[in-house]
Amino acid sequence: IALGAQKTVENIVGSLTIVADHPIRVGDFCRFGDTQGTVEDIGMRSTRIRTLERTVVTVPNGNLASLQIENLSRRDKFW
Repeated sequence: IALGAQKTVENIVGSLTIVADHPIRVGDFCRFGDTQGTVEDIGMRSTRIRTLERTVVTVPNGNLASLQIENLSRRDKFW
């Protein structure tokens, strides 16, 4: 049972990290890995991101919390 619940617990802890740290919010344009797009929903298990190609990518929160996230919506200056 513990091995089966390991990913579920990882995703719940990842979602708590995303909610507590606020690296991204719904509506933010961000880049993580080789994907970039607008955050549409942050759930308990996964986060949905709309890409520039208008597709929806669903990323488990456990994976998202361990990736480097670049939030392009929070830039203080545009060149």
